[in-house]
Order: sequence, then C-alpha cells, then structure tokens
Amino acid sequence: MWNPEDIRSTTNNIIKTHNLPKHFCILPWAGIETRTDSRACVCCVMQEPIDDIDLRTNSISDAWNSKHLAEIRESFLTGKARSSCNNCWHEEASGIISRREQELYRYHNQIDKLLESHQYPTYIDLKLGNICNSKCRICTSFASSKWAAEQIDQGSDTAKDHLVRGRWPRENTAFWQDLEKNIQHITSIDMFGGEPLMIQEHIRILEHCVKQGVAKNISLSYNTNGTIYKPELIELWSEFSDVQLLFSIDGIGERFNYLRHPGRWEEVETNMHRYKQHAKIGLFCTISAFNIWYIPEICDWADSVFSDVELHFNKVFEPKHYSTKCLPEQVKLAVADHLSTSKHYERIKPWIDFMFTEQYTCWDEHILQRNASDLYRNESYERTFKEFYEVQNG
Repeated sequence: MWNPEDIRSTTNNIIKTHNLPKHFCILPWAGIETRTDSRACVCCVMQEPIDDIDLRTNSISDAWNSKHLAEIRESFLTGKARSSCNNCWHEEASGIISRREQELYRYHNQIDKLLESHQYPTYIDLKLGNICNSKCRICTSFASSKWAAEQIDQGSDTAKDHLVRGRWPRENTAFWQDLEKNIQHITSIDMFGGEPLMIQEHIRILEHCVKQGVAKNISLSYNTNGTIYKPELIELWSEFSDVQLLFSIDGIGERFNYLRHPGRWEEVETNMHRYKQHAKIGLFCTISAFNIWYIPEICDWADSVFSDVELHFNKVFEPKHYSTKCLPEQVKLAVADHLSTSKHYERIKPWIDFMFTEQYTCWDEHILQRNASDLYRNESYERTFKEFYEVQNG
C-alpha cells in the first residue's frame, strides 16, 4: 500500500531537486487517455480534451504530437496552473493524494528521461467505447450503453450521440495500427469502459502484446463492475508483468444493487473471491451525493471480508449533480457530524474536506434525475438509503 506521507514527501522532493514549478505534472510526458466519446486527453481528471483529436479518424500518435499537447507541456514547465486541473488542486488542498502526485511518485526515477525523450506514451488509459451491462447511478450514456438506452427512452438526443461516438474502437483501423506499431513503448495499460471485460477489442491488445513478446514488460489494471467472470482471460494475464482488478464497490447489499443497477451484490462478491485467486484485486469506492453517509459500512465490510485488499476512494467529478459538492450546506454539515463519530474518521476526513471545497448549485437537478431513474427502474432511494434521505428532507 502506498503511504500518503511518503508520496507527498517524494513528490515535493522531486519538484525541489529538479527545479520544477510547484504545480508540475509529469503525465503530459508519460501518458494519454482515450475517452469513450472518441476524444483524447492527458488523463481522466483533467477537464481539457486535446483540440482537433477525434479517435474515429485519429491515432494516439496524432494526439501525442499535437500542438495542443505541446502547449500543455510548456505550461507545466513554466508554472501555469491550468484551470482544467482544478480537481487535483482541490484534492491536494483537502489532504487527498491527487492524480498529479500519484504519477510523480510512480515516475520519480524517470523524470529526466521522460522530459528528454517521449516518443510515445509509456502509459495509456484505454476507454474503448461505452459498451456496458450496468447503468450505475453516478454514470451516464457517456460511459454506458445501458444508460444510453434508458436516456433515449426519456428522449435524450445526447445519448444517441454517445452511442454513435462510442463505436470508434470498432471503426478506426488506423488507431489499432498505430498502437500495435508502438506497443514496445508501453509499460502500463489501464482498462476502463464501459465495462472493459465486455469489450472484445481489449483482448486484441493483450494478444498482440503476447505475440510481440512485450507482455512481460507491461502491467495491466482494470476497473470493473464485477458482474462478469471470464476465466479465459486468466491464461492471457499470466503473460503480463502484473495484473490488477479494481472492483467498483459504492455500497453493500441492497445499496450496491441500487447504485450499480442491475448488478447483484452476491454475484459480485463471489466474483471478487474467484478473481482473487489469479490476480491482485482492489476495491474502488466512488464517494458521491448518494452514498457518502454510508462510507463507514463499506470500510467495515472491506476490513472484515477483504482485510488484505486495499480500499481506494475516488469521487464523482461529472455529472456535477452527483458530486458531494452539490449537497446543500446543512446536509454537508450533518454528514460531517455523522462521520466524525466513525472509527474510520481519519481515513474519511480528506473526503469530507473535499466536499466543502466548493458549493455546487445543482441539488434540484440531483433530485430530478434521481427521481426519474427511481420511477423508470421501480426503485426507491428513500427506502434504500432511509437514514440519509431523512437527513436530506429533515
């Protein structure tokens, strides 16, 4: 487990010894994210897609060598704090280890090498379209074809566009030719989605890495909803340096079923135990306006059932009306008071502080969207999250 104090100390030392600006981030020299809607970005936290890149026709090389990414690199060298990176700044102000700090720590022995030579990304965050079998409450049609079907039924043209743009991995042969040509540069691949274990194109990458003899140099990480068990992948994974599966666990029991619809808690918990025999697993809890009240029970479950597995916390960036920052001020205060009595308080406190860094004014939108999905799915937030619902309506 990475130690937050060690990470912060190491990253601060990197900034000092390499004479880099305070807000420097190494990712523009190390990695690229391909998004479900055919755009590309430096990372999933940055709110600034690379200009003029459309992965329906462009490749990773096109994005990597673009003028816009060159400008982003230059801004980090000159000390400009980009507003598109505010999520990292807010995390750091709350005591949370940000993505920027994580990546500086990961590449702390390669800073000079990456700055001098960056022919192709060493790290790629692949979101190969929005094929998914879940419609998690904190998601949208942007990352879930299942969500798109619901939103289309409700008259959304945006959802139709997301389905069209989400087909890019199956339409752009130039993307695959470029990636396969440069696969020797890659040392780390993150597989997101959609649901990555459903997306067949990702298997093409694994098989190509094995065929080219580079799999042994590459680490894999998946973020999965845990509903799918694919034993046929296990043999492929054995060829790679290491493999990690991060399971999205935002609630326990019925609260999981509500938040990760139509996933079933018992099946997902069983799959975690099955995969644990063959790969490193982790727990990935996304804290939102839906579930922040119940984070202690997730910690209790993790400590009792998977005591040797790391529990990671994340938070909702988009849609804003699902972020904890959209909770009304009096509800935030009640949440802070409630969590202050938990034995897990020190573990949770940075996420409480993060909730207070901004006040979003979209609570009405949260209620509107939550109620619409409750009606469509025949579910009830009031019944499933009774205690927190009463706080919100007290």
